[in-house]
Amino acid sequence: MGTKGCRGLECRAGAALGASSCSGLIRRPAGDDHCAVRPGNGLPRHLDEWVRASLITEAQADAIRAFEDRKAPRASVALITEALGYLGAALAAAAAAVLVGRSWNDASSGLRILLPGAASLVMMAAGWTLRRTEDAAIARLASVLWLLAAGLSGWFGGQLAFDGFDASDRGVVLGVGIGVTVTAVPLYLLRRRTLQQLAVIAGLMILAAGTFYGSAMSVGLGYAVIGLAWTALGWMGRAEPRRVSLTLGPLAGLTGAVVASGDKANVGVWLGIAISVALVASSVSLRHTAMLGLGVAGLFAFSVWAIAYYFGETIGTPLVLLVAGVVLLAIAFVAARLRGLTNKRASTPPEPRN
Repeated sequence: MGTKGCRGLECRAGAALGASSCSGLIRRPAGDDHCAVRPGNGLPRHLDEWVRASLITEAQADAIRAFEDRKAPRASVALITEALGYLGAALAAAAAAVLVGRSWNDASSGLRILLPGAASLVMMAAGWTLRRTEDAAIARLASVLWLLAAGLSGWFGGQLAFDGFDASDRGVVLGVGIGVTVTAVPLYLLRRRTLQQLAVIAGLMILAAGTFYGSAMSVGLGYAVIGLAWTALGWMGRAEPRRVSLTLGPLAGLTGAVVASGDKANVGVWLGIAISVALVASSVSLRHTAMLGLGVAGLFAFSVWAIAYYFGETIGTPLVLLVAGVVLLAIAFVAARLRGLTNKRASTPPEPRN
């Protein structure tokens, strides 16, 4: 496609953002007289790349997605049909689970190990056949199938540890974590979607729970490290979709602080406050509202927890509630200011990279 085609693509993006002209929305390098993306279904798949290259902002990318969704033709699989399909599959799976559960204890160890492993392979194969479709509903189905495949692999790993190696509780948890992780990671590398990213995070957290089994402090710190590392990968654009990694990572980190408090409440509280402050500060430069919300919620919860922990027995419950209310008002004020700053930055197109 030549320059004219690119011009048409810019105009469509401009229409999505209410622009009166096409110039200045998508900056092409000098001498670039071709367009790598054709208008249509290929456009949304490249929006994240454009955001990382500072061609457009995340707010503009969301506006383009919404515009394309409104003008796209009706999906080949209606949403109601898709919902009914998932409901039917869930009912069938529940019926199968009941039937298998009745004779599960009487089944041989080999059969108990084989069934989840075989089911995982079936789910992986089914998702593989659907992975390249342009139909949004079918694409979602492929992601669901691969998420189920990771979960079934975890079941297989835990069952193998229990029946095959007579492992302890820690060994079973490790088996589940290994099963989920070794399946979820390659599937995520093949298909970088939200559900595949969720499976990777879950697998890593289960691995941490098995590795540090019996120590809430160590497990919590492991969760926090996983969450912060995943957030950093999202920050650098290595964990896509970026907006999902910048939500799941902070969630894992805050979960780690809560779990760590099971052994030492003071360590967990201060870890949670530190993570929350970092999230609030980072959300402005990253222009990520969900991260800001998580940071504010965590800051409030852990601040109230700290007040109750250190001063609850000395100042009494009413005064704790009063101080908590003041803290909440202060956090709400700061959050409102930061939200305004985040929106202002998101609405300002970034300078193109040389």
